[in-house]
Amino acid sequence: MNIIELEKKLGTIEGWLSPAEIQLLYKTAHGVKKNKGVILEIGSWQGKSTVCLATVVLDAKNDVLVYAVDPHEGSIEHQASSINHSLLKFKQNITRFGFDEKVHPIVKRSKDASQAWDKPIAFLWIDGDHSYEGVKTDFDSWFRFVAEGGIIAFHDCNSEEVGNFVTREVLSRKDVKGAWLADSIVAVVKSDHHKVQDTLRNQYIISVLKAQDVARKLPVSGSLRRGLKKISKGISNLITK
Repeated sequence: MNIIELEKKLGTIEGWLSPAEIQLLYKTAHGVKKNKGVILEIGSWQGKSTVCLATVVLDAKNDVLVYAVDPHEGSIEHQASSINHSLLKFKQNITRFGFDEKVHPIVKRSKDASQAWDKPIAFLWIDGDHSYEGVKTDFDSWFRFVAEGGIIAFHDCNSEEVGNFVTREVLSRKDVKGAWLADSIVAVVKSDHHKVQDTLRNQYIISVLKAQDVARKLPVSGSLRRGLKKISKGISNLITK
């Protein structure tokens, strides 16, 4: 299945993934090998990214399993819009696309689920609690399971607290490298082999995220803000793809 077909498929599921973000997930999941570990996502909601990941690994015939961690308790914003049945919707979408054998839901809070975990992770997709402490808990709970050379990706880094955590506590680490940006996703590779160019690349991503944060807070018109955001995304995606 190509990217365009995948985008159409995912368009039938509620959630938030841009074309560039779908492409990042596609490329990452397609490259996962079974002997390197599983794919684990934190934060599933109705299964948009779950179906994306499962579709790709099935097409790639790499026999990798997808684990989806989410307590399905419903966030405040979802409850406010009467969307509080995410587990039911999630299961319906997984079944509708034939992924009952490929996807393994874990209906627990992230930290609780990690305490009983014993498998290496090749791709860790973090899209759960978007508070600073929430994303920190997710990262701290699961990073130790990520295999050398595995990928960790954070969704919604254009939100203030997720972006602040990634710039302060992830991109400054000496055991991650190869940072790249796709719209609101920042992804890094876990590696003990950190070189000067890796530090420079991480610092570049930090500067982009900080610039986006400043732009969000500027007292400018909506149209100008959208224009600046579009330019920033274009440059970032071009340089870091």
